Formats: sequence, structure tokens, C-alpha cells
Amino acid sequence: MGSVIRRPINTAKFLKLVEERSPARRYSSGLEVESSECAVCLSPYEEGEEIRRLKCKHTFHRSCLDTWLQQDAATCPLCRRTVLPEEVAVKHRRRYEEEEEEFYEGSGEGLAFLLHALHGNILSRFSQT
Repeated sequence: MGSVIRRPINTAKFLKLVEERSPARRYSSGLEVESSECAVCLSPYEEGEEIRRLKCKHTFHRSCLDTWLQQDAATCPLCRRTVLPEEVAVKHRRRYEEEEEEFYEGSGEGLAFLLHALHGNILSRFSQT
């Protein structure tokens, strides 16, 4: 049986773990990087911007990479090498899923009713085709 997820990890803790593994630094033209642009946003690195270099030697803007890592399995966007253990990524995803569930816990019918109340008969135009 799979491992039990005891406590979800919030975003601050998740990003702290990323920082511990791959500390951010400031880009400078003398810094040796594999590419002159971030593979996530495709923008060139600018002097003084925060970047993060992973163990696999791929470099990204810190904010681009941090956003990427939170979306899926915490792997490098280029080579898919693990940045954080799978268990950590799963715990973070669980926290994110819980937050989404808290946003709206109603039924599909309840949502349709709310939309109808907000938008009137606009929705009925689409269902009468």
C-alpha cells in the first residue's frame, strides 16, 4: 500500500525546502550558465535578477522555477530530474487540493443555481440549442 500522507505542506515550507536544496542567487554576466535565457518564460537573464540553479545544472529565474515546481511533481522543467522527494511534492499538492476544496464545497446543481442568480437568463440561451 502507498505511503500515508500525514500532514500537508504549505507553500512557505515547500519553497523553504526548495531554497535549502538549490539556493537562489543574483545573476551576473560573469556567472556561468548553460543558457542565456530561462527555459520556463524564455526571457533572457538580466543583471541582478534572482536565479536558481538546480543540481542538474539547469538554471531558471527563481520565480519561474518556484512556480513550476509547485504545479506538478517538483522536477526540473528540462530534464525532469527530481528537485524534491516525491513525498514532499505529494504533501504540497494535498495542501493545494484542500485549499481548492474549501473554495467551493457545493454541488454542481448549487453552482448552476448561483450562476443563474448572478447572470439571469444568459445561461438558458446556451441550453436552448
